[in-house]
Amino acid sequence: MRSSTAPRRRRGPRTAFWTACALAAAAAPAAGAEPSAGGAVGPASVHQCSAGTMCVWSGTRYSGAFAETDATVARDTGLAVARSVRNRTPFAARLYSEPDGQGSWTCVDPYESRAATYVPAESMRILVTTSC
Repeated sequence: MRSSTAPRRRRGPRTAFWTACALAAAAAPAAGAEPSAGGAVGPASVHQCSAGTMCVWSGTRYSGAFAETDATVARDTGLAVARSVRNRTPFAARLYSEPDGQGSWTCVDPYESRAATYVPAESMRILVTTSC
């Protein structure tokens, strides 16, 4: 049996304080995290865009507020302008300058990604054709 002559450390309020700080830091959102159109918080990334969806971001290089849809009817994005877009469908998609699929539109080809663009995107939808 091994014995130690060093005094035992007491666990008290200081240990509890540092444990609480570590837990709070682990639960905090990552630096640069932005809320998505759906309210979720997480680091912005091109990988947020699920297969079979059309995605838009408020910032270039797939950063900032994020919205996605897999709908063939117009869905509002919560954004005025998309600075990055990614279409992960085999169909064309439209970004509209007004809510509810109104106003002028911009076509996004199947599987097209644009890391830096400037497109009005108040609403969007996926078409059932491969071209606009």
